[in-house]
Amino acid sequence: MQPSQHYEFPVERRLRDKSHFQAVFKSGRWNHTLYYQVISSPAKTEFGKIAVASPKKIGKAHDRNRCKRRVKEAIRLLLADAPPQTDLIFLTKPIVLTAEFSHIVDAVKATFSKLNK
Repeated sequence: MQPSQHYEFPVERRLRDKSHFQAVFKSGRWNHTLYYQVISSPAKTEFGKIAVASPKKIGKAHDRNRCKRRVKEAIRLLLADAPPQTDLIFLTKPIVLTAEFSHIVDAVKATFSKLNK
């Protein structure tokens, strides 16, 4: 029996500072998918940081939180494939609320492989 793989999204990998957010927004490259927009920027640390945000146009707070939770879970499962030394901000779209979770995971996987090139 093989040991199960341990998945986590550690605090050190989360983008949290307002100044850091602004720097990524200002100097980052935008990529668009069906489920979210991704802003990527070279990181100043040895590993990149990741944030997930939902705009108010998605709806009430519980809908925005659900969007963020679904995308964060997909990121957590694939964090080992995340591009190194790249800060990422995922801006969710309303379709995340109704999409199959496997489609969201596939989109995150495709985004990570595109950014790793």
